[in-house]
Amino acid sequence: MSEENQDSGEKKKPNNRNRNRNRNRNKNRNKNRTNSGSTQDSDKKAPSNKNRSKKKRPTNNKRRYKLTKDESIYVKYLTLMEHHLSARKKYFALFDRADPQQKAKLERNFTGSMAKVREFEEALSEEDLAAFKAKVNGLKNDSTYSENHEIAFDAEPVSFDSGAAEPHYLETQKNSNFSEDVEESVGSMEDYLSYKGV
Repeated sequence: MSEENQDSGEKKKPNNRNRNRNRNRNKNRNKNRTNSGSTQDSDKKAPSNKNRSKKKRPTNNKRRYKLTKDESIYVKYLTLMEHHLSARKKYFALFDRADPQQKAKLERNFTGSMAKVREFEEALSEEDLAAFKAKVNGLKNDSTYSENHEIAFDAEPVSFDSGAAEPHYLETQKNSNFSEDVEESVGSMEDYLSYKGV
């Protein structure tokens, strides 16, 4: 078969079966040579104690920077928000496909993650909370409309001493008199209350 390969001009593929065995043999040979070699060879290869340097410890490429208090608060907030966003994504992605138990668990995770964010914000001191809000809600308020129409940006103060006005009770209803109207209003108020069981 080798003659056929040589005649046709093809190169014979090397046999890789014994590749690992040969590799191990070479290791053993090198060990035997260094141990049984002449003193001149060993003197050349072996470094002297004076020239031998201390073993270098493996360096970790990740450098750890010490964060300030504001930065650590912000990093903690981002971590909590990341958990909340992933819980929200799972909840809405599986909302229509999950069985009732799984859906309840997803909802608990979703609401619980937001509750953790709120607890974190409430646990901050006043100084930390002010710095945190300045970083998170650092955008300027949009007052373009109020400036263009010359309206005060802050809302007018509302007094809560009087009762709330009925929004569906119109001025025309307040001014009109329905005492003479008899259409669909037969009977007294006592009859109506007894009918309703009040």
